[in-house]
Formats: sequence, C-alpha cells, structure tokens
Amino acid sequence: MWCVCEHEILHCCRTYSFLALIVLLRCPPEQLQQQGQDILTKFSDLVVKCLIKLTKALQNTLDVSLVDLMI
Repeated sequence: MWCVCEHEILHCCRTYSFLALIVLLRCPPEQLQQQGQDILTKFSDLVVKCLIKLTKALQNTLDVSLVDLMI
C-alpha cells in the first residue's frame, strides 16, 4: 500500500500534496490521537518522510526543467 501512496504523492499536484501532508502533520486524524502517543509519533514520522521524499522529487523536477530551458 505504501508504494501506491508514494507513487500517487510523487505524481500529483505537488502543491496539494504539500498542503495535505502539512495539515496531517499539524492536525492528525482524531482516531490516531485516541490510539496513544506511540501511534501518533509513528504517524508523524511517516508524514515527515513523505514531505522529505516530495521535497527531493521537487528538486529533481526543477533540475530537469532548468536543463530543458537551457537547451
């Protein structure tokens, strides 16, 4: 399931992806908040990993776009 989510995050509108991930980080789903701090910490770690991966993908996109403009 993670591979599907990762693929969707990297190939959709990145602005919406950043926004959704930041909202999830700031305000996790209520069901997770009721599960305890351990689950909440794991969820936050996963969201941060997604943000990092999305940021790295953005850098690759910028590099390709700049090369295309220079050619």
